[in-house]
Amino acid sequence: MTGRPYPKPPDDDRVFFFELYYDFEGQRPDAITLAPPMDEDGTPTVTIGMIVFDRDVPITSFRYLSGPTVLAIDWDDPWYSQFDSDNLKRHHQSGLTTYLCIEPREVRHEVLIRVRDLDHWLKRGFGPGEHLQPDALELLKTDTIEFLKPRNRISIDGEPVGEKLARAEFLYLSAAGLQILEKNASLRTDAAFIGLVFTVPRQSLPDRVEVEWDMFTPRISNVPTTSFDPAGPFIGAATVDDPTIVWVNHLRTYENPRVVPIAVQDTIDMRVLFLAMALVAVVLVVVIVYLVPPGRSRRALLAAGLAGLGAATFALHENMIRLPGFFLNPPDTVQVTDVVAAVLENLSIADLEPLPEAREDALRAFVRQPALADVAAELDRAFVIRAPGGGRASLSGLRDLDVSGIAASEQPGGFQAVGTWSAVATAGHWGHSHRRALNIRAMISAAPQNGVWMLDGITIIEAQDDGS
Repeated sequence: MTGRPYPKPPDDDRVFFFELYYDFEGQRPDAITLAPPMDEDGTPTVTIGMIVFDRDVPITSFRYLSGPTVLAIDWDDPWYSQFDSDNLKRHHQSGLTTYLCIEPREVRHEVLIRVRDLDHWLKRGFGPGEHLQPDALELLKTDTIEFLKPRNRISIDGEPVGEKLARAEFLYLSAAGLQILEKNASLRTDAAFIGLVFTVPRQSLPDRVEVEWDMFTPRISNVPTTSFDPAGPFIGAATVDDPTIVWVNHLRTYENPRVVPIAVQDTIDMRVLFLAMALVAVVLVVVIVYLVPPGRSRRALLAAGLAGLGAATFALHENMIRLPGFFLNPPDTVQVTDVVAAVLENLSIADLEPLPEAREDALRAFVRQPALADVAAELDRAFVIRAPGGGRASLSGLRDLDVSGIAASEQPGGFQAVGTWSAVATAGHWGHSHRRALNIRAMISAAPQNGVWMLDGITIIEAQDDGS
């Protein structure tokens, strides 16, 4: 649970380690009874904690042996060996589970299936204790994705979903729970799983999502399901008699996160300048009419004045431009802190987009065009946290923002500064949530453009776990 190795027994010779072997003497038993020492009243005289494995498959999570109990052994598939006591069962019971994740920019359908249960459909003939090498695992991953893509049809708001993004990873069940398989490692099929993630990009939460589950076996007639949305998990099941998994949007106060332009607070309305220009043009026309003698010069000056008046009137009517109220000096610390906080919030929202092109579209609202490619690359390089088992972790919970080293940038009215802040990287898949608290330091530069702050660049200097 902690991620640290179990300590070995100490060197103190009062602590002993025993390995006891019991020979079946050529006859494999169908069941084994385990019993602790008991007193005359049937109460255990010692407390024995245990984990039981059948051919490397954990049959129990860590439990205490409270009395005699019988382990029924399935010699064809150790996954199905089990004790007669409900207390002596592992946490992860099902060889096939499915998850429906409704998030701000995507709908994900995730499937976690044991390799030997998958063999019911793929017909590879996996037997007890079989190991798969890395090359065979990659081929199995590709075949599994292609097999499952058209199955378990998804409908969103009544419309069937066509193309889906897909990825897959191998996992295995250990005494500590499901673990992601390291690259280039072999895998024993008895306790091996393949986790698949099918993603459907969307711009907002749907009203209704349905999955028509169509994968059952003689041993799997009940498939546990969990639906996740911003309100939390909802547990259910797909059965042979009721195979439809349904999620309905009951959220009342949910607001779809969107990138918000960052208005420049200290501005002079350009209409004021255009109004002044119009007044100057009017005065110029009056002066020309009454003071300049008739002739070519008078006509030229009059035409120029009228043209200036027309241009000023048009610009006043359109009202499309705003001008920064400062040109040479960067904004103060309070303004920079507010701008950086808004930029970081927009970055986290833009990064919700699962597709690179959609992410760039979101960035255009607050990133200057010449810097767009560099900012997008920096997000993928350092700002995005990769989650165990693939996928992207989203950053949220911005706090403790501090800016320093504020200086003027090359852009008029712009600044560059070093920001430090804390955030939480969160990612979830196959029913597990991964969270990392991070301390981040970055160089940020921004400048006003048409009345809003535009990001000129961001460079992540450091992103480390905060140790909490």
